[in-house]
Amino acid sequence: MTRRSILMTTASMAWLAAAAGARAEDQKAAQVDDIVVTGSRIAGGDRIAPVETVGRDVMDAAGIADAPQLVRLVTANSGSEAQVDQLNQPQSSGTAQFNLRNLGLGSTLVLVDGQRWTTSAVVATDGSAFVDINSLAPMIALQRVEVVKDGASAVYGSDAVAGVVNFITRHDVDRPEISAKYAVADGSEESVVQAIGGFDLLGGNLTLAASRFHRSALGSDERDFTQAERYGRAAWTAVTSYGQPGSYFRPSRNGFSPDPACGNPAFGSAYKNAPTESFCRLDYSDFFDLAPEETRTQLFADYRRPVGDMTVSLQAAWSSTETVARQSPSLPILAQSLTVPASHPDNPFGEAVLFRGRLLGAEAGASKADFEYRTWRLSAGLDGRFAGGWTWSLAATSSRQHVAYDKPDAIGSALQRALNGFGGAGCDPATGAAGVGACQYFNPFGSAYLGTGTGPIARP
Repeated sequence: MTRRSILMTTASMAWLAAAAGARAEDQKAAQVDDIVVTGSRIAGGDRIAPVETVGRDVMDAAGIADAPQLVRLVTANSGSEAQVDQLNQPQSSGTAQFNLRNLGLGSTLVLVDGQRWTTSAVVATDGSAFVDINSLAPMIALQRVEVVKDGASAVYGSDAVAGVVNFITRHDVDRPEISAKYAVADGSEESVVQAIGGFDLLGGNLTLAASRFHRSALGSDERDFTQAERYGRAAWTAVTSYGQPGSYFRPSRNGFSPDPACGNPAFGSAYKNAPTESFCRLDYSDFFDLAPEETRTQLFADYRRPVGDMTVSLQAAWSSTETVARQSPSLPILAQSLTVPASHPDNPFGEAVLFRGRLLGAEAGASKADFEYRTWRLSAGLDGRFAGGWTWSLAATSSRQHVAYDKPDAIGSALQRALNGFGGAGCDPATGAAGVGACQYFNPFGSAYLGTGTGPIARP
């Protein structure tokens, strides 16, 4: 009994001592000095943030000849839209970006030899601005890629929240180099030709590089696993209730009815899930690209010359990317409700109805979206060294990207006038009569394609 009491007393005293020590530590922790976060660009300084380097030997071993393939070598990268995809990036097809730690396309700063590059002329679907790495420089002109895999806002600002990717280019190339790559798959092929060379010029060194990349299209209709029919046209596949023939809201029954032509053998990709189905659906799985057609040309020049204790550097780059992406025959009309009046000569419902669908169906074939990017960049720099080992650098850059974007669509106001009988280039709604002379009705029903309607046949 006595021994047990002594042990318990000892334990209690130890607990009291530990508690007192913890309170002392808490008070000490609350009295810390000021914390200062400092970013530094001092050359050769210790790196606190983790840095991953992808060298030229790694790129060559992986067969990387295109910038979108480069993002796969960076372990911290996740969520890049580095492949043309009309479903996920319909407004930025033909571009590629880094997305470190999946914090957003606009949260990674991209540099070329430590200098900024212009943001792309297009934005991602979520509105993010980014640097298009397809426009930087030929892959053969890269010496390495340095990736800061942690936030670097203290040095570079808010566009480096996720980190920094710095493309370091090659200088002083000893001998000309030429590389070529050709890859082929069933239905598609890809080729890349690159060259680089170095020359002595006016006491300095000039490096020139060029590349030409081309990929042919591979359509979703060329692979079974991308076709909705393989999965019984399940709801999660590429099917839609906005079809052609379409569906119409009828006030008399307070619900939708499919176009009477839905189910006609002439419309092979239009169907109803059941005979009493309210919507005419469209299987549009055959109208997209797994690998769209893309052609890219890049030119790069770098000149460096010592002048006394200083080094003058000049850099120029130019890039052209052309992408042709297939998409559904026409886009669904979602922005407004279009009314087909009861007076329309092809209206089979005998009352004014609201149109739900698209103007062109599968029979019109896939439509195409064209993207043309033109990018240029000029950079000049002057580097020197102070006494005592300090260095200084002065640089200026100018860069720009221009995009020409052509994607067919319908103008809602003009379409509504045509449904009312005032369509046609020579029709004046103020003086004309509906369906008379130059003023014509547009027929949105399946009877236009079947040739049984009075309105003009819808064509792409």
